[in-house]
Formats: sequence, C-alpha cells, structure tokens
Amino acid sequence: MNNCTNLLKEYDLKVTPQRVAIVEELFKNGHMNIDDLYKKLLSKFPSVSLATIYKNINAMVEKVFLSEVKIPNSKSVYELVKTEHAHLVCSCCGNIEDIMLDPSSIINEVSTLSTFKIDSTNIVLSGICPKCKNQLKWYHNIPIFSFLFLKGKCSFCKEKISLQYPLVEVFSV
Repeated sequence: MNNCTNLLKEYDLKVTPQRVAIVEELFKNGHMNIDDLYKKLLSKFPSVSLATIYKNINAMVEKVFLSEVKIPNSKSVYELVKTEHAHLVCSCCGNIEDIMLDPSSIINEVSTLSTFKIDSTNIVLSGICPKCKNQLKWYHNIPIFSFLFLKGKCSFCKEKISLQYPLVEVFSV
C-alpha cells in the first residue's frame, strides 16, 4: 500500500483509496480491462461507480502512469507503465503476456520504406498459448462426457462449466 502511495505521488497523482486499489489490482493481475477492474473494486468499495473508474484510469493514462493496450477484437486492457515491450494474446483463452521485444529494427525498416515519422509503437501478436495449443481430447467435443471426465470444469481455464451444457445434450437426443 505504501509503495502504491509513493508511486502515485511520483507521478503527481492525488492519492485516493480507489487509485491505490486500481494500482494494487493491476500490479497483481498485470493486464485488466475496465469492466474487470470495476468488478474487483466494487467488492472493496460498494458505492464506487463505473464513471469513477474511467475517470481515474484516464487520469493515470494522461500522466503516463498506466498504458492502454489495444487488443484487436476485444476491450482495451490497462497495465502499469514498464519498459518498452510487446504483447502476446491467446486467441483461444484471451490470456495476455508481456514479451521483451525491441521495436527498433521494425522502426528502422519502416524508415527505409516510408517517410512516415513514428512516435510510438504498440505491438500485439496473436496466436495460441501453450495451455491452449494442446489438441482437444475426443471427450471435449461431447458435453456430457466432458462434464463428467473433467468434473464439471473446463480443461483449459479450469473454470466451472454450467450444468446446462450436458443437460442440453441429454434432452436434445
């Protein structure tokens, strides 16, 4: 908590309980969209509004305390400002990882091909993460078997599967 307070002060941001909580969540989770942040903060501050979260995030982005990462076909996520890096996004589970990648070679190549002046880079690479690249088992495609063999959990994200999926299969036969 004390580190978050000092960090906010270093960036000339007013220290509020909501801002400290935002910083703590982003430090803990790495990348989060505003809706997920709102859900987390709502449990700590039941009267917090979505507008408050947006206002705080925008203030932190303006002070270059947070970075907005624009993910194709998805909501933007936010992260604490770090050294220059790229992002790997899993097209199956949506997991986002940082990867240290020096964009200078890309910038140099662009400068030889165009007179366009580049002032910032945001590199997002999409693909399939190691967890998701495993082939589906035969029973993953049959909800009743999948539900039984995996004890009601998704084999990839380990989240609970709704009982409606195997029930739909049973009643649609």
